[in-house]
Amino acid sequence: STGGSSGGSSKPAALGAAKHACFERVARGERDAGGIVRDALSTKASDFFAAGVDDRDARKECAAFVQGVLRDEQLVQRINNAATEQPLWSSALGLYGVADAVVEDAVTGKTPLELKTGKGHVDHEAQAAIYVAMLRGLDSNWARGSHGKAGLLVRYGAKDPKPLVTSVRCSRRELTTLLAARNVVAAAVERHSVSDADDLNETAPSVLGDGRGACARCYQSEACALRHFCVEGGSADTFLGV
Repeated sequence: STGGSSGGSSKPAALGAAKHACFERVARGERDAGGIVRDALSTKASDFFAAGVDDRDARKECAAFVQGVLRDEQLVQRINNAATEQPLWSSALGLYGVADAVVEDAVTGKTPLELKTGKGHVDHEAQAAIYVAMLRGLDSNWARGSHGKAGLLVRYGAKDPKPLVTSVRCSRRELTTLLAARNVVAAAVERHSVSDADDLNETAPSVLGDGRGACARCYQSEACALRHFCVEGGSADTFLGV
């Protein structure tokens, strides 16, 4: 998972990491909502402190999240004893990631699952689609079979009564688009590895200029803005796109 369960210094990231920890416990077969929340929050104290999150607010949000997940009996059954935080990769595509879970049953076979606890965004479908492509490359039986052609995207916002589960596929056209975006980043990384240290201005893609849109949701936005200012001579106007 790219950032979803890794925590961070922002309140949404810290709460998201705690909810992912709760979700993992449900997947392991735990069903005591109070115990799930207590054990999950005990591992996130430093994240909450860094993000300025009140323990009572975190406990309230995570309790609502766990209760909502447990109410979805079909989802609970699908994720029961699922392998969580599963590394996926594809040498052919040049991709690596960590899926929140890989569920498996007789009907769908192996299916990558991605959990998102914030506002919905098209990036979430893209991430789930990439996991589908990587799992397809790792498991030849999965690739050849008539089932298991899609991944699961589980969205659960703070105001949702229960999770919204959608099926995400990865067609050739979608994969081509995603790989084009991947290649832009890969090219920048390659230039960085061979460029002179004094030529940092040419080693990263241009900023999107969308500081109030896509960039506002990126966990690297602060580091990106700092680099844009110090190395590229940018300003708040050029970063925000105003």
